[in-house]
Amino acid sequence: MPLTRARYGREHQPTREFSFPRDRDSANLRASAFDVLGLAGTTLAWPYQRRRAALEELFRKYQLTAPWALCPSTTDPHSVHEWLTSWNAAGLEGVVF
Repeated sequence: MPLTRARYGREHQPTREFSFPRDRDSANLRASAFDVLGLAGTTLAWPYQRRRAALEELFRKYQLTAPWALCPSTTDPHSVHEWLTSWNAAGLEGVVF
């Protein structure tokens, strides 16, 4: 399937040209994790706190480092507001709250 074809068969019209770096050293790629949706026995029926604990355990167990990143987590609305107003210079685009 061509890259310009959307998942449901509709054409996607790119808004601008995008060129992907060809050598891996020039690319700044990261994978940010904030939840576990499937892990031997893990289901969405688990409360978020349990899924988050499982995710943190995966990072500890496998000593995951860059390009993997464990997103910060909070239930405090004031922290969320601070993150949204002060972290966007570092590339924060939004939060799951």
